[in-house]
Amino acid sequence: MSPVHILARKGEVAERVMVAGDPGRVRAISSVLENPILINENRSFLVYTGKYNGERVTVAAHGIGGPSIAIVLEELIQLGGRTFIRYGTAGALAKEIELGSYIVPVSASYNLGGIFRQYVGEDVALSAVPDFASTSHVVED
Repeated sequence: MSPVHILARKGEVAERVMVAGDPGRVRAISSVLENPILINENRSFLVYTGKYNGERVTVAAHGIGGPSIAIVLEELIQLGGRTFIRYGTAGALAKEIELGSYIVPVSASYNLGGIFRQYVGEDVALSAVPDFASTSHVVED
């Protein structure tokens, strides 16, 4: 099956992909890449590929909501993406967390249903925990 929203060819997307909901944020992130190339702007799903510290990286916008990010991740996987890091904003309930702080989550919870119900077919709670090695690299860098 070929992607229908991200109009790029296999090989144009790096194995390492950073995603963000906001196309403006993706534009800003792409500006720190060496020789960023815009490989998609269809449906405002901006996708840039370039190099960061000598490593080939793709940065992609996924828009708002679970269904939108599901479409983008599925199509990026079809195009060669394998490791995904999401860069975004979040609210905090702890007073100690100052506005503008960087948070690297090690787990998450969610309400039953939504996109997981669509894929699994029933209300089940799946573990939402990132890959330890990838998380460690994010924290170290």
